[in-house]
Amino acid sequence: MDLQYISDSNGTPKSVIIPIEDWNRIKEKYRGLEKDLQQDVYILSDTQEKAIDKALESVKKDGGMSHEEVMKETRKRFPQLFKNR
Repeated sequence: MDLQYISDSNGTPKSVIIPIEDWNRIKEKYRGLEKDLQQDVYILSDTQEKAIDKALESVKKDGGMSHEEVMKETRKRFPQLFKNR
């Protein structure tokens, strides 16, 4: 990839120019990237949307857990994450 850097008068890089072929490969690899960049939003994948929908339905049906309950359960399941606390 042949990148060109644009620097300010102090030599600090401020921008980068990439060849259009490279940009098109990046967009292909990370579909939705250009739209995300233009709208400054993150687009969820179908899998992510389904997981969130499933979780929201579960909360509606069975109720949710308080933050304290979640932390207690997390500490129980993953004590190695809380060794320094």
